Amino acid sequence: MHWLFHQGFDNEDKLNDLFFPSINQFHDPFLLNDMKKAVYRIVKAIRKKEKIMVFGDYDGDGITATAILVKALTYFEADVSFRLPLRSEGYGITTNAVQEIAAKNISLIVTVDNGSSAHEAMKEARKRGIDVIVTDHHDILQEHPDCYAFINPKRFDNTYPFNDLCGAGVALKVVESLFNLSNRPWYKYAGPYLELATIGTIADLVSLRNENRVICHFGLKQLNLNPQPVLKKLFQLLKISHVDSSTIGFQIAPILNAIGRIDDPNLAVSLLLNPHTSMKDLKTLVEFNKQRKNLTNVQYQLVEKEIANNQLNKQNVIVVCGDFNKGIIGILASRISEKFKKPSIVISSCGTGSCRGVNGTDFSMIQTLERCSHLFLKYGGHQAAAGFSIDVDYIQLFKEVVQLSAEKER
Repeated sequence: MHWLFHQGFDNEDKLNDLFFPSINQFHDPFLLNDMKKAVYRIVKAIRKKEKIMVFGDYDGDGITATAILVKALTYFEADVSFRLPLRSEGYGITTNAVQEIAAKNISLIVTVDNGSSAHEAMKEARKRGIDVIVTDHHDILQEHPDCYAFINPKRFDNTYPFNDLCGAGVALKVVESLFNLSNRPWYKYAGPYLELATIGTIADLVSLRNENRVICHFGLKQLNLNPQPVLKKLFQLLKISHVDSSTIGFQIAPILNAIGRIDDPNLAVSLLLNPHTSMKDLKTLVEFNKQRKNLTNVQYQLVEKEIANNQLNKQNVIVVCGDFNKGIIGILASRISEKFKKPSIVISSCGTGSCRGVNGTDFSMIQTLERCSHLFLKYGGHQAAAGFSIDVDYIQLFKEVVQLSAEKER
């Protein structure tokens, strides 16, 4: 109890909310800035049979967020398609992606888990007469994107009571708003969406407090009592009899993350949306994770050798560069941070960098990068995890500048 008091649980109501989550703890989705504007635009697109594109991200959060929104829009009979970028294309919506989308006669793009920093893509969409609704949760590094509607609980002018939803959590609030607007009882339909949001929330390592805790409480209940067919088959395949946060963190999320790291994440969304997904398809998904594990083990040995040979563990931030598969540099960075208890950055030979902080510290990875931003082609992320791309000619300079920047976080 002493520990709970110091965590802010200092009265009976807060303790009651912690131990007995209820649907009353879900915040009103319309408190999110631009939510009303966004869902009215989506409803208009559905009624007018406009083509809608959901543009996601290639990690477990982005995959589940995409599945949540596409599932709901399909339920409302929208003309909807989805697209997740491959790792080789880089994170987030780009001008190239907008040009491709424009060629398909799409008039509305809804991003999930990305878009807050996609300023060039927004300009391209505006030029082509495409409305963009950005739904995201990443830190906002410059001004707000110039789009039709911008839903992000980390907005500078945020009016939402909780700012730590993941991408799937934000997508869930959009879906909740759509159901509320259509006068359908949201909690009657919420189960499958809460399942996916729970997987995304745990996969993205956001704090399990406040609304995230409520999402996971009800999502885990649903996953154990009555999971949707594709998840039921996946649990059978993995011999999972009870689902909890560890099951998702160590068995389910790595499978979703793996396909985005070494293959095409669009396949994972397709399988999650298909009620008739076969065991054979799910085995393919699991196989990607086995390949990813083998690749990670081989490359981590190279990382450890590099750190030992050059005494990199004595730096403020451990920075390792090399011929690493850029789909797994995030895992390599996580392993370094866990082992050496220091922030870490792993950069592939093409200039893609992935950064991880140390759990339980106030060190901000994104602020550390922000002070080096003049060297990047692009960058983004949040306190615990971030990424960037850099011209390979500037890598050596970055290695020096980032150590000075990290000093300011100590």
